[in-house]
This record gives sequence, C-alpha cells and structure tokens, in this order.
Amino acid sequence: MGLRDTKKERTRRRLVEVAYQLFTEQGYDQTTTSQIAAAAEVSPATLFNYFPTKDSLVFTDGPAIAEVGVLAVRDRPSGEPPAECLSRALRAMIDAAAGTTREPGTSLEATRLALATAVPSLRATFVDRALTTQHVLADALKNAYADSLDEETAHAMVGAAFGAALAVGMAPSASDRPTADRLLRAAAMATAGFTA
Repeated sequence: MGLRDTKKERTRRRLVEVAYQLFTEQGYDQTTTSQIAAAAEVSPATLFNYFPTKDSLVFTDGPAIAEVGVLAVRDRPSGEPPAECLSRALRAMIDAAAGTTREPGTSLEATRLALATAVPSLRATFVDRALTTQHVLADALKNAYADSLDEETAHAMVGAAFGAALAVGMAPSASDRPTADRLLRAAAMATAGFTA
C-alpha cells in the first residue's frame, strides 16, 4: 500500500475502534454518528465517506471476504475432495480478514460479533449477511462438484462449517479468543462426516 492508502486504512480502523468503544460504553442505539466522528476527531462527512451508515461500522468487508471464498472454490485443484476445498476456502476468507477490523482473534472482531448478535437492530442484518454468504459459498461448492455433490449436501456442509466456526467464535471468554486455526478446526470437525 502507498502512503495515501495506509493513511486511509488507519483512519478507517480508528473510526471502527472509536465506534466500538462508544457502542460498548453507551450502547449501540444510544451512540450517534456525530459522537463517533467527534471522538475520532474527524468531521461527520469524513465518517460517512468511510461508512455510509452507522451499521456499516459493524458490517465491514463482508462481501469482499465472501468473494475470496467463492474464488477459492472455483480455483480448486483437480481431485481435491469437497471438504478440503471448503476448508481451503474458509482459510482464504480468514486470511483475507487478516490485518482488517474483521481479523479473528482480535478484540475488534470479538466486539463486532457481540454487537451483531446482541443488539436487536443489528441481529437481522447479521443473520441475513451470514445466510447470504453461506448460500453463495454453497452454490459455488455445488457448481464445482456438479457430478458428485447435490445442492442439499453442499448447503449442509457450508452451514455446518459456518455454524461450528460461529459457535467457537462466540464461546470463548475475552482472554481466550479463538484463533483462525481453532475456527478452521471447528469447521473441519463439523464437515468430517460429509462425503461426495
């Protein structure tokens, strides 16, 4: 990244950090975008340049990360079993989140998950985005293994993997956040019984 991109990423991260701190201290619904901008020492216009809505501070980078998984499935090596392909796609998605506000094992991601699942006004969006990502990835998996994997099995595999990873991501205490390897291990355990 060039200097300009580095500065933009630093500002983006600062806005998320400040927002999450305020959401935790005051509550999501009680925190305004003006308060976030003021605490981050930027103008409201700058905040909206990075995040057009308050909830986009919580739902960052989702579609881009999902597309990484889809591309990993599409570019699978010949002869790779479906469960291994899914595991590799999940690893690619986790790797794409590294260094961002969505990186597993970080306090930001733990806070994001807590907000997305606890705040009623965010929960529906969280579920919708998770299901959309699962659907897109399952369709990619089904298409990649059209001769050996039916739609139901592809969706069951992806759903099991996502459910297991989410359960591990939500279960640990703040002092024992899940690493990428623990999330992948949970997903692998959940899909171990599937065969194509």
